[in-house]
Amino acid sequence: MAVKKLMETTIPETYQSEMDAIGLILHATYCDKIADALFTGVSSCLNIIKRKDKPAAFIFDEINGNFVGGAVVSYHEGKNGDPGNWSYIWTFNKEDIPENAKIVKITDSQTHNFFTSYTLQKYKFTLMEQFIVDMYTVMIKCISKWLDDNANKDDVEGVELEGVFLAQVAVEGEEVVKTIEPLGETKVLIKDDASIETA
Repeated sequence: MAVKKLMETTIPETYQSEMDAIGLILHATYCDKIADALFTGVSSCLNIIKRKDKPAAFIFDEINGNFVGGAVVSYHEGKNGDPGNWSYIWTFNKEDIPENAKIVKITDSQTHNFFTSYTLQKYKFTLMEQFIVDMYTVMIKCISKWLDDNANKDDVEGVELEGVFLAQVAVEGEEVVKTIEPLGETKVLIKDDASIETA
Protein backbone atom coordinates (compact mmCIF):
# COMPACT_ATOMS: atom_id res chain seq x y z
CA MET A 1 0.00 0.00 0.00
CA ALA A 2 1.31 3.42 -0.96
CA VAL A 3 0.18 6.38 1.15
CA LYS A 4 1.16 9.96 0.33
CA LYS A 5 1.04 13.02 2.53
CA LEU A 6 -1.75 15.40 1.58
CA MET A 7 0.57 18.35 0.96
CA GLU A 8 2.83 16.22 -1.27
CA THR A 9 0.01 15.35 -3.68
CA THR A 10 -1.65 17.40 -6.42
CA ILE A 11 -4.65 18.05 -4.16
CA PRO A 12 -3.46 21.45 -2.85
CA GLU A 13 -2.94 22.83 -6.37
CA THR A 14 -6.25 21.40 -7.57
CA TYR A 15 -7.98 22.89 -4.56
CA GLN A 16 -6.44 26.32 -5.16
CA SER A 17 -7.54 26.20 -8.80
CA GLU A 18 -11.10 25.27 -7.85
CA MET A 19 -11.23 28.09 -5.30
CA ASP A 20 -9.90 30.57 -7.85
CA ALA A 21 -12.73 29.55 -10.17
CA ILE A 22 -15.37 30.66 -7.65
CA GLY A 23 -13.59 33.90 -6.83
CA LEU A 24 -11.83 32.96 -3.61
CA ILE A 25 -8.07 33.48 -3.52
CA LEU A 26 -6.86 30.73 -1.21
CA HIS A 27 -3.27 29.60 -1.63
CA ALA A 28 -2.48 25.89 -1.85
CA THR A 29 -0.53 26.14 1.42
CA TYR A 30 -3.86 26.46 3.27
CA CYS A 31 -5.08 23.07 2.03
CA ASP A 32 -4.03 21.09 5.10
CA LYS A 33 -5.58 23.67 7.42
CA ILE A 34 -8.89 23.55 5.57
CA ALA A 35 -8.85 19.74 5.58
CA ASP A 36 -8.13 19.75 9.33
CA ALA A 37 -11.03 22.14 9.93
CA LEU A 38 -13.28 20.03 7.68
CA PHE A 39 -12.87 16.84 9.68
CA THR A 40 -12.74 18.54 13.06
CA GLY A 41 -15.79 20.69 12.33
CA VAL A 42 -17.90 17.76 11.17
CA SER A 43 -16.79 15.64 14.13
CA SER A 44 -17.60 18.42 16.59
CA CYS A 45 -21.04 18.94 15.06
CA LEU A 46 -21.91 15.23 15.07
CA ASN A 47 -20.70 14.92 18.64
CA ILE A 48 -23.30 17.52 19.63
CA ILE A 49 -26.25 16.11 17.70
CA LYS A 50 -25.60 12.38 18.04
CA ARG A 51 -28.26 10.27 19.75
CA LYS A 52 -28.34 6.67 20.87
CA ASP A 53 -31.75 6.00 19.35
CA LYS A 54 -30.96 6.96 15.74
CA PRO A 55 -27.91 7.68 13.54
CA ALA A 56 -26.74 11.23 12.84
CA ALA A 57 -25.26 12.24 9.49
CA PHE A 58 -23.46 15.28 8.11
CA ILE A 59 -23.94 15.64 4.35
CA PHE A 60 -22.10 17.48 1.59
CA ASP A 61 -23.84 17.77 -1.75
CA GLU A 62 -23.87 20.03 -4.79
CA ILE A 63 -26.51 22.59 -5.73
CA ASN A 64 -28.01 20.07 -8.15
CA GLY A 65 -28.38 17.56 -5.32
CA ASN A 66 -25.51 15.28 -6.32
CA PHE A 67 -24.02 13.61 -3.25
CA VAL A 68 -20.35 14.46 -2.65
CA GLY A 69 -19.62 12.88 0.72
CA GLY A 70 -20.74 12.57 4.29
CA ALA A 71 -20.13 11.24 7.77
CA VAL A 72 -22.34 9.07 9.99
CA VAL A 73 -22.33 8.39 13.72
CA SER A 74 -24.36 5.46 15.07
CA TYR A 75 -24.74 3.88 18.48
CA HIS A 76 -24.70 0.11 18.87
CA GLU A 77 -26.15 -1.48 21.98
CA GLY A 78 -23.93 -3.89 23.84
CA LYS A 79 -24.79 -7.56 24.18
CA ASN A 80 -24.80 -9.77 27.26
CA GLY A 81 -24.25 -6.87 29.58
CA ASP A 82 -21.34 -5.44 27.62
CA PRO A 83 -21.24 -1.64 27.10
CA GLY A 84 -22.41 -0.22 23.81
CA ASN A 85 -20.19 1.60 21.35
CA TRP A 86 -20.23 4.33 18.71
CA SER A 87 -19.30 3.82 15.07
CA TYR A 88 -18.07 6.80 13.08
CA ILE A 89 -17.64 6.53 9.32
CA TRP A 90 -17.02 8.86 6.40
CA THR A 91 -18.19 7.90 2.94
CA PHE A 92 -18.34 8.93 -0.70
CA ASN A 93 -21.46 6.77 -1.22
CA LYS A 94 -24.96 8.08 -0.60
CA GLU A 95 -26.14 4.52 0.04
CA ASP A 96 -24.11 4.48 3.26
CA ILE A 97 -26.33 7.17 4.81
CA PRO A 98 -29.06 5.44 6.86
CA GLU A 99 -32.60 6.33 5.83
CA ASN A 100 -33.59 7.04 9.43
CA ALA A 101 -30.60 9.29 10.17
CA LYS A 102 -30.94 12.78 11.58
CA ILE A 103 -29.32 14.77 8.79
CA VAL A 104 -27.56 18.11 8.82
CA LYS A 105 -25.87 19.63 5.79
CA ILE A 106 -23.00 22.01 5.14
CA THR A 107 -25.64 24.30 3.61
CA ASP A 108 -27.26 24.64 7.06
CA SER A 109 -25.83 27.93 8.31
CA GLN A 110 -26.04 26.82 11.94
CA THR A 111 -23.26 24.31 11.27
CA HIS A 112 -20.77 26.92 10.08
CA ASN A 113 -19.61 27.99 13.51
CA PHE A 114 -18.06 24.55 14.05
CA PHE A 115 -15.63 25.39 11.24
CA THR A 116 -15.08 29.11 11.71
CA SER A 117 -14.42 28.89 15.44
CA TYR A 118 -11.85 26.11 14.91
CA THR A 119 -9.86 27.92 12.21
CA LEU A 120 -9.88 31.13 14.25
CA GLN A 121 -8.76 29.39 17.42
CA LYS A 122 -6.09 27.13 15.91
CA TYR A 123 -4.90 28.97 12.80
CA LYS A 124 -5.87 32.59 13.56
CA PHE A 125 -7.81 33.21 10.38
CA THR A 126 -11.48 33.70 9.72
CA LEU A 127 -13.62 32.25 6.95
CA MET A 128 -16.01 34.34 4.88
CA GLU A 129 -19.51 33.01 5.42
CA GLN A 130 -20.46 33.02 1.73
CA PHE A 131 -17.57 30.71 0.85
CA ILE A 132 -17.90 28.09 3.60
CA VAL A 133 -20.14 25.68 1.68
CA ASP A 134 -17.86 25.68 -1.35
CA MET A 135 -14.62 25.55 0.65
CA TYR A 136 -15.45 22.28 2.34
CA THR A 137 -17.52 20.64 -0.38
CA VAL A 138 -14.74 21.25 -2.90
CA MET A 139 -12.17 19.82 -0.47
CA ILE A 140 -14.04 16.51 -0.39
CA LYS A 141 -14.41 16.57 -4.18
CA CYS A 142 -10.66 17.13 -4.60
CA ILE A 143 -9.83 14.20 -2.32
CA SER A 144 -12.32 12.00 -4.19
CA LYS A 145 -10.93 13.05 -7.58
CA TRP A 146 -7.38 12.30 -6.48
CA LEU A 147 -8.46 8.81 -5.46
CA ASP A 148 -10.18 8.27 -8.82
CA ASP A 149 -7.13 9.50 -10.72
CA ASN A 150 -4.76 7.25 -8.76
CA ALA A 151 -6.79 4.04 -8.72
CA ASN A 152 -4.90 1.08 -10.13
CA LYS A 153 -5.24 -2.68 -10.08
CA ASP A 154 -1.75 -3.33 -8.73
CA ASP A 155 -1.87 -1.62 -5.35
CA VAL A 156 -3.95 0.29 -2.82
CA GLU A 157 -3.24 4.02 -3.08
CA GLY A 158 -3.86 6.46 -0.28
CA VAL A 159 -3.56 10.04 0.90
CA GLU A 160 -3.43 11.17 4.51
CA LEU A 161 -3.24 14.17 6.75
CA GLU A 162 -1.57 12.85 9.87
CA GLY A 163 -3.91 12.71 12.82
CA VAL A 164 -6.85 13.88 10.71
CA PHE A 165 -7.84 11.47 7.91
CA LEU A 166 -6.74 8.62 5.67
CA ALA A 167 -8.38 8.12 2.27
CA GLN A 168 -7.67 5.05 0.14
CA VAL A 169 -8.63 3.61 -3.22
CA ALA A 170 -8.47 0.07 -4.58
CA VAL A 171 -9.67 -1.62 -7.74
CA GLU A 172 -11.68 -4.76 -7.03
CA GLY A 173 -12.56 -6.46 -10.28
CA GLU A 174 -14.09 -3.70 -12.40
CA GLU A 175 -15.11 -1.58 -9.40
CA VAL A 176 -13.20 1.35 -7.92
CA VAL A 177 -13.61 1.26 -4.14
CA LYS A 178 -12.88 4.47 -2.23
CA THR A 179 -12.75 4.74 1.56
CA ILE A 180 -12.11 7.61 3.93
CA GLU A 181 -11.40 7.31 7.65
CA PRO A 182 -11.12 9.91 10.41
CA LEU A 183 -7.99 9.69 12.53
CA GLY A 184 -6.71 10.95 15.86
CA GLU A 185 -8.62 13.74 17.56
CA THR A 186 -11.24 13.90 14.81
CA LYS A 187 -12.25 10.37 15.78
CA VAL A 188 -11.88 10.83 19.52
CA LEU A 189 -14.31 13.78 19.43
CA ILE A 190 -17.10 11.24 18.93
CA LYS A 191 -17.12 9.90 22.44
CA ASP A 192 -19.44 9.18 25.30
CA ASP A 193 -19.54 6.91 28.31
CA ALA A 194 -19.32 4.12 25.75
CA SER A 195 -16.23 3.10 23.82
CA ILE A 196 -15.59 4.06 20.21
CA GLU A 197 -15.67 1.64 17.36
CA THR A 198 -14.72 2.85 13.89
CA ALA A 199 -16.49 1.02 11.11
